[in-house]
Amino acid sequence: MESKTMRKNCNVSKKNNDDNEATIHNQQTNLWNVMRQIAKEEGLLQLWNGTFTSLLFLLCLLNAAACTLDLKSYAQCIEFCNEALEIDDAHPKALYRRGKAHS
Repeated sequence: MESKTMRKNCNVSKKNNDDNEATIHNQQTNLWNVMRQIAKEEGLLQLWNGTFTSLLFLLCLLNAAACTLDLKSYAQCIEFCNEALEIDDAHPKALYRRGKAHS
């Protein structure tokens, strides 16, 4: 009887963990969508112009690409890399991570 209860608790715990990971992933995606919309409205998505704001946004995109690559969200990673490459069309990290996501 005790082992059935333990197995049931383990299954519930695993399901809760999976649900939590999905919730975190959805929240991150929503946050990036909001950030992207604000950046578009503020004109921060113009081609690389050497400003600190563009550099900061580029670094955020590269970090998001690295995170989504680790989460195996390859389509999202490619999207972040493409946006980063709009700012700097030869950035090695963006090219590498996009290539890794395609493989």
